[in-house]
Amino acid sequence: MPLDSHPVRYAVLLMRTYMQDDCFVIERDPPDAVGVRSILPSLGPFRKGPFLIDGVFIDSHWNSDLKWKVLLPMLEDLLPILRESRVRLADVGSNNGYYLFRLVDWMLGLDPTWAEGDRLCTAFDPVADFEAQFRFLHGLLPHYPLRFERAGWQSLSEHDAFDIVLCMGVLYHHTDPAEMLRTLRSSLRKGGRLILETMVVPSREDRVPYAIVPPGRYAGAKGIWFVPDVHALLVLMRRTGWQKVELASVRSAIDEQKRFGDFPSFREMLDENDITRTIEGLPAPQRAFVIAQK
Repeated sequence: MPLDSHPVRYAVLLMRTYMQDDCFVIERDPPDAVGVRSILPSLGPFRKGPFLIDGVFIDSHWNSDLKWKVLLPMLEDLLPILRESRVRLADVGSNNGYYLFRLVDWMLGLDPTWAEGDRLCTAFDPVADFEAQFRFLHGLLPHYPLRFERAGWQSLSEHDAFDIVLCMGVLYHHTDPAEMLRTLRSSLRKGGRLILETMVVPSREDRVPYAIVPPGRYAGAKGIWFVPDVHALLVLMRRTGWQKVELASVRSAIDEQKRFGDFPSFREMLDENDITRTIEGLPAPQRAFVIAQK
């Protein structure tokens, strides 16, 4: 039987993927480093990564492998859902789809036939450059059951069929976090799971829930509207209808974002004399993962 009669198996035979230090490596046989270098200028800077493709290093603003290592134990707890033959998964604010590529790659390591089922992972992001990067990466790994929808979280109101929704680094960018949480919830099947990651501020000693609304930039960034402490975040999620809300982790993430071209490192956005404060004098953010169920 000719190889091209099994396109999924054929694609796998032509490449291999693995991690090298913090780099997601994609090696094709034969490699095409010239082709990779020729397309990179049209894709814009990579915020998520880094990658090593056919020997070409693609640096990124975020060291995304650090967050992946925090996310992975939560996904391991959801393996029964991920192994379902028709599982549907969404990543909201997916950027170039980095975490979906890692998720599929991990699942294929557990079950080499996983991509051959009727499974589908959808990346949602409204940014054209991120879509271009996704399509470049997916062109290298066409057997991965992925698709990209150039849209924000608002488009999720048209969906109600996801088993798992990932939403990482998005909530604080929007003016109505309660409405966003309701929309995420409406996109899930009954019993579906949300893995949410967002910035939080340190809690008060009296544990009274509170949040800050920065008057301008926050840690050097524009467009930050709402940063709760973990107690306020959990209250908000319960009040927007989520069940079984659990705080999975809180971390500093101080070294996940490095200087990258014109993009500063996270450390540069902290008070050099007190890293618990931002350069604006506000409490420095931490990053929290929360798991919840519809």
